[in-house]
Amino acid sequence: MTRIGIAVRTAFVLGLAGACAPNGVSVTSQLEPAYDFYNFTAYHQNRDTKVEILGSTFGADAQSFARAVTESMHGQNAGGTTNFTTSPGPSAEKNLKVVLAFNTTLAPTKICDDGTLAAAPGDGTTLQAAWCFGDRLDSYVVARAGAINGISDPAFRALVVEATRELFPPRADDETIMDNGGDSFPD
Repeated sequence: MTRIGIAVRTAFVLGLAGACAPNGVSVTSQLEPAYDFYNFTAYHQNRDTKVEILGSTFGADAQSFARAVTESMHGQNAGGTTNFTTSPGPSAEKNLKVVLAFNTTLAPTKICDDGTLAAAPGDGTTLQAAWCFGDRLDSYVVARAGAINGISDPAFRALVVEATRELFPPRADDETIMDNGGDSFPD
């Protein structure tokens, strides 16, 4: 099966599962061939993980919004403990980051390299999340929920929690993804 076929199949299945989520959050995700659970553990376990936040803050000041986001992320990733933070210390891997874009039309191919933001049209809330090595996208999630009334709304936390869980699954659904950080899909 081709990479595109696997990605479409994975996104479809995850989309169906997300559409049935009891918390009202719909999630679709895509693991790039370079995604590797073991690499996430090696680079982030017991270390800071840099988080960049883009887009809407739902009326909160930037510091309160960042705190609400990172607190919602803590403990939701598979693997060892990591400290998701917008102000990483020296323990953080310099080339790796998580980017979260709220209510933007940022293209997935641009999310890791500071793309141009535009407000997302329509009702509801959209969160695009990516795990990036430099400007390379390794894991990507789109999570959607109905209208969110601020950072204290339980739907806000549910949105961030579900996106984080999907962004860092315990292993790829397709066992052909190897621990080499590279493309191992058959043609």
